[in-house]
Amino acid sequence: MSETRRLPIARDEQPGDNTEVAVQVRKRPYGSAILSLLVAADQRCPAIIGQAHILYHDRFGASPQDAERTFRQLKRDAADLLRAIADVETAMTETAAASIEPP
Repeated sequence: MSETRRLPIARDEQPGDNTEVAVQVRKRPYGSAILSLLVAADQRCPAIIGQAHILYHDRFGASPQDAERTFRQLKRDAADLLRAIADVETAMTETAAASIEPP
């Protein structure tokens, strides 16, 4: 769909409703945020699981520096995933807010 076409944000939308807000919200649509979450989960979850396994299996034999390095990477990957989750939450909130008519 082109950027110029606009979908109604509510069934009873009338000219003058919050259409400008809806256009701004659609610059980062909910679907795009969901896709970003899917990509982040696909990339980060296996890495997080792998790093947790490394920490578990090397808990007695790994050097403290190696364990710390692995744990830092696990935290970065988890933070990336949480950021993607927060982006979806923001997109959901903005989409819901754009569909509510002003009083």
